Amino acid sequence: MTFDRRNMIALVLGAGTLIAASSWVHHGIESAENGEIELTGQVTQAQLETHDERLVLLADGTAWTVDIGPLIDARSAGLTPEMLAPGNELTVLGQRDGDVGTLELRASAVIFGSTRHDLGSRSL
Repeated sequence: MTFDRRNMIALVLGAGTLIAASSWVHHGIESAENGEIELTGQVTQAQLETHDERLVLLADGTAWTVDIGPLIDARSAGLTPEMLAPGNELTVLGQRDGDVGTLELRASAVIFGSTRHDLGSRSL
């Protein structure tokens, strides 16, 4: 196979396209990971007994699933199961799941009353 000028141009353009596409995908994911949102609402459900601790938070009439991480970490941050109980109002800060159709948030902090409890940054 001979490598003429047309093949070289096609190779260079193809490689450039792949590099540009991978860079765009990387930056799209990075901005989604770094975008923190804040939700305030009432806890309607709390699942705190397993290794998959989650709350359902009703914020502006929309139910969000909030992953608070391991309960031991939440307790270390000063949160108690009583604070996370249904009926309580919380403000949650964290990263939204990258899937647009999913209303799920991975919490990095929970505000109960006037006290902020930092859970640390955790990626999705």
